[in-house]
Amino acid sequence: VNPPFWKSGWAMALYALLLLGVVRLFYVMRIRKRVRELEQETRLEKALVREREQLRNENAADFHDELGSKVTKISMFLTLAERTLDEHKDPSNWFGKMRENIKDLSGSFRDLLWVIDPHKDSLSDAFLRLKDFGEDLFSSTKAHYSTSGYSEGLEETMLDPQTKKQVVLIFKEAMHNCAKYSESTLVELTVENLDGYASIRLKDNGKGFNVHRQSKGRGLTNMKNRSDKIGGNLSIVSGEQGTVVVLNQIPHLREDKNGK
Repeated sequence: VNPPFWKSGWAMALYALLLLGVVRLFYVMRIRKRVRELEQETRLEKALVREREQLRNENAADFHDELGSKVTKISMFLTLAERTLDEHKDPSNWFGKMRENIKDLSGSFRDLLWVIDPHKDSLSDAFLRLKDFGEDLFSSTKAHYSTSGYSEGLEETMLDPQTKKQVVLIFKEAMHNCAKYSESTLVELTVENLDGYASIRLKDNGKGFNVHRQSKGRGLTNMKNRSDKIGGNLSIVSGEQGTVVVLNQIPHLREDKNGK
């Protein structure tokens, strides 16, 4: 008795060919998927390299300008100190100004090295940088400075270099304003890590100020511009009970962002 057609030799051969075709199709699909993943990783690496190169160039230019400005001031103060000595007067005031400019220049150089360091891109690094800066700044004031919200999980939350730079500059400006004008006795820096975003808050119990009044400096405007640059949401509320500076929507370095 002849076997049915689906059990015939040519049917078995066809089955084998179909099986081989399915296996080959599956293999080809896996290869294409891996190729796409590698291409995506390559694009991301190139984008990060370009971003870091741009950031290095921007910071080098900024530091070059600041270096020139500080050196000019130091040279001027030195000349004034020499003139004061020739007049048999006390030059300590000019020496103090030189010391302040040298200290600022040293801090700017450390900031430059920190920003371009690829091993310092976590939210933890940014927060600890602000913590150390605040402790040094407020040590010479009457304010008690503290931090809260830090956890080991912040080390796993990565920020792109431009974001970490702007975050640190925003709160350094806020701390400078607080130390210079607020007359506060309590200052607290808090970080909160959310799903896909982070939030940092600086709160003091000082005398406050009118947020809507036009000031002579550009500090508040620069802070707002820096926030907009990274897509953050900056809020400043000030009154008789003190001032609260909050930067919300600090973006993490996420997969959906990397894939763009």
